[in-house]
Amino acid sequence: LPVIISQRAQSSPTDTAITSIPTNERFTWRDIDQNIRLWADAYRRRHVVPGECVVTMMPNTVDAYYAWLGLTWLQAVEVPINTDYQGEWLIHAINTAHARLIVTSRRFLQSLTLVADQLKYVGIVVIFDAQPGDERGALSAFFRIITPQEFFHDAEPAYDLTEPQVWDPMSVVFTSGTTGRAKAVMLPWGMGE
Repeated sequence: LPVIISQRAQSSPTDTAITSIPTNERFTWRDIDQNIRLWADAYRRRHVVPGECVVTMMPNTVDAYYAWLGLTWLQAVEVPINTDYQGEWLIHAINTAHARLIVTSRRFLQSLTLVADQLKYVGIVVIFDAQPGDERGALSAFFRIITPQEFFHDAEPAYDLTEPQVWDPMSVVFTSGTTGRAKAVMLPWGMGE
């Protein structure tokens, strides 16, 4: 998928790739590719490295795709967390990922705040839709909070990265947990194509 987007950005840069249903905003292949690579550079500036797991708790928006595919270009691994997870389920998923960085939306801050003291590895929370004052909210007692202005400061679309391969991790997903605790399963890009 990231390679296809990159190829389409070259061959059909102004064609519509995605239209947001709620806003009717149109995104071209070039827009999508540039934004994915902008996220990749922003992650890189936060020292995200190949193989590192990054937790995302995002609503279904185009930003969720940017967050996910930006990690892909770094050969880092997205761990999308079910946004309905609370308490022990949320603690288990985030700690199992060994993630030091979470990308989330304001709407999930309360869930994270309630378990913050039990998250073993997290050091940074990026609030991609932060509003003034969020960086001083309750989570700031536990983690470094990064606003979009800080996250993207000096970031530029990264075109110097190696294309992901079919065997590279696409993401880590959790099983339903019907027979006990949810288990993490790493999926390669070859399974998603």
